[in-house]
Amino acid sequence: MHRNGFLSALLLVALAVFAVSPVYAGDTDDLQAEVAKLRQQVESLSAQQQTQLEQEIDTYLDDHSAWQAAAAKETGVEGVSITGRFTAVSQNTVGLDPSNRSIIAGDVDLDFWMQVTENLGLFIYLTGSSYRPYEPNFPASLPAGVTLGGRYDGIGVDGTVPTRMGQITIREAGIQWGAPVGSNTLTTEIGTLDPRLRFGQTAFGDDENTQFINNNFDDSPAISWLSDSTGRIVYAFHHWISFGGEKQFTLNWGYFNTPGRWWDQGQFMVQFGWKGEVSGREMNARVMILYDRFYAVAAGGTDDDDLQYGVTWDWLVTDAIGLFAKFGANSADVNPVEMDFSIGAQWTGFMASRADDAIGVAFGYIKANKNVLVGIPEDTEMTFELYWKLMLEDGKLQITPHIMYVMDPGGGIGWIDDSLVILGLRIYVPF
Repeated sequence: MHRNGFLSALLLVALAVFAVSPVYAGDTDDLQAEVAKLRQQVESLSAQQQTQLEQEIDTYLDDHSAWQAAAAKETGVEGVSITGRFTAVSQNTVGLDPSNRSIIAGDVDLDFWMQVTENLGLFIYLTGSSYRPYEPNFPASLPAGVTLGGRYDGIGVDGTVPTRMGQITIREAGIQWGAPVGSNTLTTEIGTLDPRLRFGQTAFGDDENTQFINNNFDDSPAISWLSDSTGRIVYAFHHWISFGGEKQFTLNWGYFNTPGRWWDQGQFMVQFGWKGEVSGREMNARVMILYDRFYAVAAGGTDDDDLQYGVTWDWLVTDAIGLFAKFGANSADVNPVEMDFSIGAQWTGFMASRADDAIGVAFGYIKANKNVLVGIPEDTEMTFELYWKLMLEDGKLQITPHIMYVMDPGGGIGWIDDSLVILGLRIYVPF
């Protein structure tokens, strides 16, 4: 704006000089031509200044918008993802008059993930549930006693029983940080973590919301998981790294304990996994070891710590059929289950008209520890489960009727009949 004023003043001076010049300096026509030429030059310079000013304003606005976007990212508007799930379960015993039970329960999960930096994330996973630990009609105690699979952790025939209960509670929360180690990445988790989600996994039996609902096929009952239906808070350090030419090997390990006295009375877990292809389809195998001092101390022992171990395997045999198997065992007289084994299959698209539906069938075997359950009538328990998962609304509504048969439930402790039949229905909505 100051430059335009200067040019205008220059024009006035020029006009004054020509006005006082002698007439013999040129005729009037020449003078008017010079004035018009000078006016055109001034207007041209003024237009250039106007264009430059507009460009400066546009640049300022662009920079200001970029600053606003950066400020919004810094305050957490970007980098946040929210997912959730709704699960409702109905389970009903058959043929146990007058001891039949019909139980309805469920939960809602809401998960928040915040990407703090490129390598650092923060997560908060919430759960609201209708379950209450060890209530008289608790699913693990259908209908008169408890199954061997649910005796230690209180979960049993309904694998959707949460390990953190309440109207609204924090299921997991912590940070996840990835650090480069050579050409690989070492990922570390610190916070309230559930070991069941990180060890002993299989591709076709590890999700109680969408696959088998009996917890025996999800979490080996011979493993003394620190998280259970009591709602115990578990703090942990957990790490994993994948390596190999195809990143086919994964090693993960962690230390888990409750708040308070932490380092000397907890659980250390380590797992080695391999992922490859057989006949062009994915196969996974994992071996885990658990060193337990938490339950050993709680049971009154001070030196007899428990060494537990498990093996899991799964294979996508065809494009539609997947198999899984798992085994678990322990070395001390703490867990009432000494050993367990299970095998199962999932078949997707078994009907042309229902291409996304899936059916699953599994068998599980449990051997009781007679030193813990002294005088148990039967030291084995066998479980069969069959489900049909109907996929509706493009998979956003999943309805799964299932039937379960347990032979010698609980080893006969507290049971009149030597068999348990359950008809159930699960409704699952991911969002």
